[in-house]
Amino acid sequence: MLDSFSGHFCNTKFIAVSNFVRKSIIERLHFRTDKIKVIYNYIDLGEVDSFGSRVAMRDKLGLAESDIVLITIGKYQN
Repeated sequence: MLDSFSGHFCNTKFIAVSNFVRKSIIERLHFRTDKIKVIYNYIDLGEVDSFGSRVAMRDKLGLAESDIVLITIGKYQN
């Protein structure tokens, strides 16, 4: 319920790590397909360090200083 509320009222775009996750977001949370982008690759933490400051990172990602950013970090372990 919290995911659905926050998704509908706080987000303009979603990033899913697979088509399965994308489909789940659409089916379970009823989000529009045009709000979801699938990105398969992980983030190389070495690249994050190369952004430099918080302001530079927001600029490179096209985010305004007033934009609220929420992230989820996970690790797949087999």
